[in-house]
Amino acid sequence: MDRLGGEGGPPVQSQGKIACSFAGFYWVSTLIDLQFEIAHTKSATDWSNPGTGTIVGGDGTVRCMVNPYCTPETSPPACNPSYVDQHPLIAGSYAQCSNFYNTLWLAEKSPSDVYWNCFPIPPGQNATGTADASPGVCTK
Repeated sequence: MDRLGGEGGPPVQSQGKIACSFAGFYWVSTLIDLQFEIAHTKSATDWSNPGTGTIVGGDGTVRCMVNPYCTPETSPPACNPSYVDQHPLIAGSYAQCSNFYNTLWLAEKSPSDVYWNCFPIPPGQNATGTADASPGVCTK
């Protein structure tokens, strides 16, 4: 039995159900058997894409169009961003795209799903620019 945190007392998960309490009331929710992972993807900036370097924010943020850059064994990645928004390091300046990005995602899927549903981990896509040109070991 796993205990999960929450307001009004911790819900308890057992055999695909969660029992919750709030203000003295209890209810049970049946869950689909979901699989969750923290997924990593390495991407390479697509310098040939005309959208790369487009200013998308009044704060100097630029959009960097990317393609997956994973090892053959970990391709295609579970989470595959089409762009990364690069924020400026110094207020009042404009950002520049990095050659490569590492991103982290919360990925979930049910047993009947073929593909993962990916949600960016804040801040933004949790994208970290890098000059490391070696393909990444991505979550498949």
